[in-house]
Amino acid sequence: MKYYFKPNDNIINTVNTHAGFSPVDSIFELIDGSDDAGARTIEVTYKDSEKFPGTKCVVVKDNGSGFENPNTGIPSIITDFGGVPEDTSRTKHKAFGIGTRQTLTKLAKDGGYASVESNDGKTKAKYVTKYDGNGRYYMTLEENITLNTRGTIMTLDGIKTSDSVNSIYGKISVTYYSKSKENIGRAGLRINFNGNVVKFHDPLMRDLIDLIDDKNIARLETKIVKTPYGKYKVSTANFIHSGNTKKFFDNPIVADYLSKTPYEKNDGL
Repeated sequence: MKYYFKPNDNIINTVNTHAGFSPVDSIFELIDGSDDAGARTIEVTYKDSEKFPGTKCVVVKDNGSGFENPNTGIPSIITDFGGVPEDTSRTKHKAFGIGTRQTLTKLAKDGGYASVESNDGKTKAKYVTKYDGNGRYYMTLEENITLNTRGTIMTLDGIKTSDSVNSIYGKISVTYYSKSKENIGRAGLRINFNGNVVKFHDPLMRDLIDLIDDKNIARLETKIVKTPYGKYKVSTANFIHSGNTKKFFDNPIVADYLSKTPYEKNDGL
């Protein structure tokens, strides 16, 4: 049985062509989706594809809530391209409905393999996203289900990118720093990358700025911004990194810190 995507298919093709998502963005879309599902542990595998030489294979597995009743939940949610779920507490999987769906359909159109497998604790199912060559996208039910515990596995095989393992690891380590912290009595997010626990790093180096306590070389400015969606805390870090005066990176504490982080591969920042 085929579950066709609901919107005008030209919309999907337009998004896939002009949305500006890079191949690497697809990895972070899947991680974000796992976080939306309440996952506390996410396992990311990034390696050379065996099926599509010259491309990459990404697998993101989480222990989140899974798609509710995945036999019908996966196709009903994923094929609703651009839909905004009414119940964001359970089925949001990205509130605006574009990122993950764009990732799956774009890869299918490019000739790769994109699957979604989920277990809600009661039932489980696996679907593959496909492109019919005539501008239409659909999902088909697969038989080889491997997930025996609650959660979701998304597989993207055939991603055309040259990003290295170190590059992806570094981006994950800073992108999800804030998620790794404990908040509201809840354990922080844990990500395993290619079998290794990710050591997170604050891209604003807030703890480091507090530690050196020298506003002449580094300072943090924070303000509250009100939007229609709520209030947000926005922080900006300012570093002195050039000229004849004392610089942030000259501080021995800073130098030692940077020698142990991915920043050292990018001239400090």
